[in-house]
Amino acid sequence: MAAFDDMLPQPAALAARKAAQLWLLLALGAMALSALLAVMLVLSRTPVIQELFGLRSAFHHVLVLHVNFAVLVWLLSFGGAMWSLALRDSAPFRDGIGLGLSVIGALLMAFSPFAGNAAPVMSNYIPVLETPLFFTGLTGFLAGLAVAALRLLSQPGGAGASVFVHALRASAIAYLVALGAFALHALALYRAAPLPYEALFWGGGHLLQFVYILLLLGAWAILAGPSLARTNPASWRRLFWLALLPVAAGGGAALGFHPLEENSRRAFTLLMQWGAPLALLPMAWLIAARHRAGALAGDNPLRLSMGLMLLGMLVGIAISADTVTVTAHYHATNAAITLAFMGLGYRLLPLFGFEPPAVRLPRWQLRLYAAGMAIYVAGMACSGWLGVPRKSAGAVDGTGQNLAMAAMGAGGLVAVGATLLFLVIMLRAMRRRHAASPIKSGVPHTS
Repeated sequence: MAAFDDMLPQPAALAARKAAQLWLLLALGAMALSALLAVMLVLSRTPVIQELFGLRSAFHHVLVLHVNFAVLVWLLSFGGAMWSLALRDSAPFRDGIGLGLSVIGALLMAFSPFAGNAAPVMSNYIPVLETPLFFTGLTGFLAGLAVAALRLLSQPGGAGASVFVHALRASAIAYLVALGAFALHALALYRAAPLPYEALFWGGGHLLQFVYILLLLGAWAILAGPSLARTNPASWRRLFWLALLPVAAGGGAALGFHPLEENSRRAFTLLMQWGAPLALLPMAWLIAARHRAGALAGDNPLRLSMGLMLLGMLVGIAISADTVTVTAHYHATNAAITLAFMGLGYRLLPLFGFEPPAVRLPRWQLRLYAAGMAIYVAGMACSGWLGVPRKSAGAVDGTGQNLAMAAMGAGGLVAVGATLLFLVIMLRAMRRRHAASPIKSGVPHTS
C-alpha cells in the first residue's frame, strides 16, 4: 500500500477517506443489484429458459434498472470514492451532502418500478422509466456526484500532484461538462411532447463515456505500480489536457447544435469514434512502453482490463448495423473499466483499515470475470453479425443464432458469478479490520 499512499495528497484527509469508504459501499450495492438483474436478463434471452419463467414480459423494466445500476450508479459511485481519496482537506458536512443526495437518488431509482405505470423507454446511455420517482432519483444521484466533483475541483491541484490526482481532476471536469450538456438539452426540449429522451441523453451520455475513461486512467495508474507514478508530473498534466480536448469539443457541440438536429447526433458520434482513442491511447502506449522496458509491475487486473478494452475497440470497428454487436462493444469497454475498478477495490481495503484477502482468490475472481465477459461479448457480437436486434428479448432463428446466444448466456452467467464472488470477497474483508485502522487512528496506513 505504500505506493498507493504515495499517489494520494499528503497528508490524506481522514474525513475524505471515510467519505471514500461510504461511496465504495454505494458502488458495491449498485453492483450487487445490477448482478441480480443481470441474471434475469441473461435468462430472459437464453433460448427455452426465457419461456419457462415468463421473464420476457418484464425484460425492458429489468433492462432499464440493470443498465443504470451496472453502468451509471456503479461507475460514478466508484468515481465518487476516487474523488474523495484525492482530497487534501476535511469537510464532512459537504461530503455528506453529496453522498446523501446520491444514496437517496439511487434508492428512489431502484424502487421506481413499483410506482405504477412506469413505462420503460430504451434511450441510449440512460434508459428511463417514465415516472416522477425515477427522474427524481436520477436527478438526486447526479446532483450528489456534482457536489463531490466540485469538492475536488475547489482545492488547488498542486504542482507535484500525482498522475492519480491529475486523472481524477480531469474526470471531475468532464463530469461537470456532461451535466452541462444534459441541462442545455433539457432546456431545449422541455416543451416537446412526447419528450425525446434519445435526443435528451445523447450528447451528455457521450460525454459521460469520457468521465469513465478518465477514471479508468486513474485506476490504471494505481494498478501499473510505482514506476508509472514517478513519471514527470508535467507530462501527466499535458496528457490529461489532451484527454480533455474531446470533452471541450463536446461542450461546444452541446452549445452549438439543437439536440434534435442531425448535426448534433453526428457530432457526438464522431466525437466518440475519434475522441475516445485520443483520451485512451496515450496512457495505454505509455504503460505498454514501460512494460516492454521491464519497468512496470506485471499486474494481472491491469493486463486483463487493457485486454477487454482492446476487445471492445475491435468489436466497435466491426459494427455495421443496429444489432447486439453495438451492445457487445460497450459491454466490453464497460467490463474493462469494471475489472480495473475491481482490482483497485482490492487495493483500497488496506487503505481503509480492512484486512485484505489472500492474493489467490481475488486473482482467480478477476480471471473468471474477464473470461466470462470475453465469452459473453464474443457470443453477443456473433449474434449481432447474424442479425439479432438490440433491446429485444425476442426469439432467434437458426442454429447459428441459437449457438451464439447460448454462448452469450453461458459467458454472462460466468461473469455474473464472478461479480457476486467479488462482492463476497469485498464484504467479507470489510468485516475484518486491522488492529491499527487508519480510519480509526487517522494514521496513513502503509503495509
